[in-house]
Amino acid sequence: MKTTIALKQFLLVVASVLVMVSCENEAWNEHYTTEVTEKSELSIYDYIKSKPELSKFAQALELTGFDKILSEDITYTVWVPDNEALAGLDLTDQAQVSKVVRNHITRFTHPTSRVDEMSMLMLNGKILDFKRLPGNKYALHGKELKQPNIAVRNGMIHLMSGYVPYILNHWEYIAVAEGIDSLRNYITSLTREVFDYDASYLDGVLIDSVFTTTNSVLTALADLNVEDSIYTAILPGNAAWNERLAKVFPYYKTLEVDGGVQAQGTNARWMMVRDLFFRGSLKQPLASDSLQSTVGTQFTNASQLIPSSAPVELSNGNSYIFSSYQHKPEESFLQPIRIEAENASYGRSVKDYEISLFSSLGTGYDISNGFYINARALSTLSTARMSINFPIPNTLATKYNIYCVFVPMSIADSTNARKYRVRFSINYNYDDAAKSDSVWIGNNGYVKPHTQAKIFETDSKKVTKLLVAENYEFPWANLVGTGGRMGTLMLSDKIRVGLRVENAAGTSVLDRLNYSRDLRIDYILLEPVK
Repeated sequence: MKTTIALKQFLLVVASVLVMVSCENEAWNEHYTTEVTEKSELSIYDYIKSKPELSKFAQALELTGFDKILSEDITYTVWVPDNEALAGLDLTDQAQVSKVVRNHITRFTHPTSRVDEMSMLMLNGKILDFKRLPGNKYALHGKELKQPNIAVRNGMIHLMSGYVPYILNHWEYIAVAEGIDSLRNYITSLTREVFDYDASYLDGVLIDSVFTTTNSVLTALADLNVEDSIYTAILPGNAAWNERLAKVFPYYKTLEVDGGVQAQGTNARWMMVRDLFFRGSLKQPLASDSLQSTVGTQFTNASQLIPSSAPVELSNGNSYIFSSYQHKPEESFLQPIRIEAENASYGRSVKDYEISLFSSLGTGYDISNGFYINARALSTLSTARMSINFPIPNTLATKYNIYCVFVPMSIADSTNARKYRVRFSINYNYDDAAKSDSVWIGNNGYVKPHTQAKIFETDSKKVTKLLVAENYEFPWANLVGTGGRMGTLMLSDKIRVGLRVENAAGTSVLDRLNYSRDLRIDYILLEPVK
């Protein structure tokens, strides 16, 4: 009895499986027959070769070696333009023929049944859209198919009445665009052959010397040669480049010890290209006048930066060539320099002060970054010249208004109404006594002895932004890094400029009552003079 029941159950399962398989086969056959418009046992190349109306594409395959590749048992999908579509293709132009062929081939099988809108990675690295059109039609990057879904031995063929032109990406466009020779020559000069250690060594043994081609524009600014990285590029024409260089070059006047004229030219040109690239495909009108370059520079005049003319549409974004730089200097290369007092990374030095970091949280005071320093006096001597020296990196050879922002003692104790009395000196060390100086801010200019320096007083109840020096001109630029060449900038390994803040409050009873010898400082600010 149990055996009979078990047998019936087994037969029932088998019958169910057979029904399911039958249904699946019917569904597959229905899908296959409605999808495929033609079926052949030929390879992709042999099928194309057999059709006279496709003879020009067959020749292109032979010229590029793809006749052999498309005869192998590796699966591809090929969108094949007919002879009429390729009438203008010069078969003697090997480079162009290769671009066209690779622009119509991708790996694996892609029938239209899977398509609503897909991105196809072609063999040349381009990304083309394959999409369904109204009326159950299909197109590759806007070029309609006239017969899709021809199934062959090693893949799928879609016949086209047009062809998809090879579209340059940003990197390719910069290499050939007319009227930007100055920019192109500079960018080309940044190309380097770099030794690839990982590819050259295996288990610590040198197998081969492998070099990789690199360019600082690609590594530091934008992946202009990557097809799925979308950018907008604004490129200066030759006249715009030369005009801007003449204006920017003097700002980067550099000491011989830091690279001299070579560093001046290198740094000026890099600052001219660093803000030429933006993410996304931008066209006028823009939604906002705020725009950020790929290196994070914020601009407030996007409607002027992005030309109103039609862009050159590239495979990975839009490009414009402009006749005049619209980058505001104060938003690009000539930005204010702010040194937060709490930032000791530049080598802040002190004399007879103990520095502590305080938070402004809950005080009601608007303090930059929410922190300030408290400098506690360590000496009670009237002769003690207690001071803090703030190194200031990345100054340019131009004029600045210099400020020091103080936090009142009342931030921690509302009953403390004492002010600060301070004097300031500006110093710069250029490794040459004739080119170094240290001057105190006087009442009518700059003085040498500190006894003639101007005494500044702060407000006892509010944050005080003191104008320390107006229109102070630095004779040299001082871009700071690890020294030598970093990326494309040539940098100094020394911060050569500093602002010294010195206590000027006395020790008399009256002075102690009205002035604090402790100091609280928020930040130092250098604003370029327009």
